[in-house]
Amino acid sequence: MLFIVVSLILLINPSQTQDTCSNDNQCPYYCDGDGKCQKPVPRGHHCSGYTRHTRECDIAAWCDPDQNLTCRLLKNIEEKCKYDYSCIDNYCDLETNTCQYRKFIDEQCHTNQSCHSYYCETDKKTCQSMEEQSLLPKFISLVLTCIILHIYDKKKTAKINVTTQTDDAQHPLEDFIQLN
Repeated sequence: MLFIVVSLILLINPSQTQDTCSNDNQCPYYCDGDGKCQKPVPRGHHCSGYTRHTRECDIAAWCDPDQNLTCRLLKNIEEKCKYDYSCIDNYCDLETNTCQYRKFIDEQCHTNQSCHSYYCETDKKTCQSMEEQSLLPKFISLVLTCIILHIYDKKKTAKINVTTQTDDAQHPLEDFIQLN
């Protein structure tokens, strides 16, 4: 009786792991060349290279192309490195060639990769949040969009309800500008 119940469960609820795949995103670790999901490669064993399968090596490991494509333990802060993906915080400072912690907002930076926010402001050379990027490109984009929409649809108009505030009193825009 138990055998029948187990058989029915297996038939109704097949394994949660996917056996076939076409890319690494369909697998917990990686998809091999035969289209099958594979388990991670343990440290010290041969791997195919980081650029081919980013999750090929086991947890806290990376595929070292300089050591005959061998999975190795991630490098700690201050250890010598050549690749971001070899470091525990995924950042190799190429000026010192050492693994470093990523920088936080307002800390000195060299590249976008050196910041947790992935944005190193070029003039100040400090990490900034993505929201603090210059508004000029956004403004130019908005103006160009408006011009394109105006050229595309000259005959249609849209009424925009805009108000301004002065001395705690709100006044419609028409009080300040004569509309055509």
